[in-house]
Amino acid sequence: MIKKKIILLFAIVFVSITNAQSISFTSATLTKGLIGNTIQVDYEYTIGASGYIYCAIENQQQNWTSISTVASADLNPAPAGTSVAGSFSLVIPTSTIPFYNLPNGSDGVQTVYRIKITLSDSSFNYLNAQFPGDWIQLTNFANFTGTTDSNWSTTSNWDVDVPNATTNVTIPASQNAVISSTTGANTNNLTVNGAGSLTLNAGGSLKVTGTSTGNITYIVNVSDTNWHLVSSPVNGEQYDDTWITNNDIASGSDFTTNRGISWYDNTSLTSPNIAGEGGHWRYFQGGATAQNFGTGVGYALIKDTNPGVSSGNFSFTGTMPSSVSPAINQGVNNWNLIGNSYPSYMDVAAFITENGTSGTDKLADANQAIYIFNASTSAYEALTTGYIQPGQAFFVNSKLASTTVAITKAMQSHQTGVTFYKTNLPSINLSVSNNATTKSTAIHFYDEATKSLDPGLDIGLFDGVSSDLRIYSHLVDDNQGISFGKQALPLSEMESVAIPIGLEAKANQELTFSLSALNLSSDTKVYLEDKVKNTFTLFTNNEVKITLNEAANGIGRFYIVTSSNALQTENIILQHVAVYPTNDTNLRVVGLPSGKASLKLFNTLGKAVFTASFSADIKMNDIRLPQLSKGVYLVQIQTKEGNLNKKIILK
Repeated sequence: MIKKKIILLFAIVFVSITNAQSISFTSATLTKGLIGNTIQVDYEYTIGASGYIYCAIENQQQNWTSISTVASADLNPAPAGTSVAGSFSLVIPTSTIPFYNLPNGSDGVQTVYRIKITLSDSSFNYLNAQFPGDWIQLTNFANFTGTTDSNWSTTSNWDVDVPNATTNVTIPASQNAVISSTTGANTNNLTVNGAGSLTLNAGGSLKVTGTSTGNITYIVNVSDTNWHLVSSPVNGEQYDDTWITNNDIASGSDFTTNRGISWYDNTSLTSPNIAGEGGHWRYFQGGATAQNFGTGVGYALIKDTNPGVSSGNFSFTGTMPSSVSPAINQGVNNWNLIGNSYPSYMDVAAFITENGTSGTDKLADANQAIYIFNASTSAYEALTTGYIQPGQAFFVNSKLASTTVAITKAMQSHQTGVTFYKTNLPSINLSVSNNATTKSTAIHFYDEATKSLDPGLDIGLFDGVSSDLRIYSHLVDDNQGISFGKQALPLSEMESVAIPIGLEAKANQELTFSLSALNLSSDTKVYLEDKVKNTFTLFTNNEVKITLNEAANGIGRFYIVTSSNALQTENIILQHVAVYPTNDTNLRVVGLPSGKASLKLFNTLGKAVFTASFSADIKMNDIRLPQLSKGVYLVQIQTKEGNLNKKIILK
């Protein structure tokens, strides 16, 4: 709460009381107070023996008859002394009726609010009561006056007090208010009159509980010339050549008509009508007709290499959004770039709860997360907790062919230092580096996790854009061919599990695998299995180096193996072989030892319906199936190392 101090406008009044006891206080003759905030009442008294002082705001008839108490505080007991000074803080409840809506009293006249202060002796004998001033206006309206400066949070810039979530705020036509980077501002209704302005500096936030009228400006700060995923935090801003110039947006070097405003299209990998390299990204063209920044839609923006006008800022001017429900869909892939179009921070966990498996079930089971782009590492990071800033865009993976997701006002909050969830649970973080780039994947161990898919715990890898280097894991059980950036496994499996690791990297380069383990038991050892070299390498110094003679593109070669005992390699060679259909006519077999292998497929009646022989020297083998009925099948594989059986389901 922000305290509104009642100041002295007239001479201090001393009232003599029996036994040389007196009380006085400072007060304005007519003072306003903002409902929902705190009023500070200063006092000064002289009292011969300890007693009691009580201060209250009362609703009274004009004839001084008390009706009810709005707020109160006491000094109990009040120390004896001469010129003892202090103050009371009176919180005005948000349920208080504004002074202009007060009902009439029994005398037929509108009631008023008054501050009342009383003095009693140590035996609670009433000595006197005084009213510091005439009456006080308790209101839920505040007008920005700019008396001191343009800062929203400066008390003297308001005709009453700094607003709260129940206050109806007006920025007059002649005023320019600024919400600083460390301020979280609240209003009920907000009105920004024509020639007035309200600007939010990067990091600042504004929550409007009711309605908003008029334009606001939000400044999104970027400190470099890298690509950033951004969503307009207002409605109605347009991008065209003028906006590009004012915000120092870059132009293409190879394709000079391209501008550094891009959006993501998951429906096609080609862009025949737009200059540029194509792919999923579409670029605004210089000289093209102005376009609106969509509400809840994400964009990739990049500054010119020689910024001069906007000093690292993107500026968005428009109205406050009343709701944000961006459309998402499935296309060539299922990734969609959306964003937080409110000028306040979005709770990531609340977004996932609303739109994930525990809510409307719009996000893919393996991707119960949002994916942000870290410009400093040029990598995408999956978030399941924490907060994202106003105007931050992010990717989500759609579970449905076409739908919308909700970004609600209830998800919005004020934050000054955005931090992310950290866990003390056991975990393994495996990184791979080619000297130029480092990528990583994580394994976390939970009591409630399984070796199959755990929506919300297993988080799929973002693969919506191409990359020269990727590392990920696949599920230990019920492998569905999904690449995971984070995988959750049972805590009970921490000391004896083999985890398929996927790698995508170019040929003829040295790679360094690095391991960071947190809270594993002291006797748990972690190995990197290489099926091409038939080796198990212990992470003794947390690094393992390999040289790729040919490109890596998938799973089957590498595994992370944990063990608390001496590793018995002969017992685990076939344990982590994965068999799963990628569609109804293709069966994928991953992780077999090198050599010849044969495969038989049996239906539920035990009848062999398909046989095949193949070489397992390729660590990921795709076997074409005939047209088979949907249902459950048993796969039997024979190798020189032994036999194994796996169950699959054709859908």
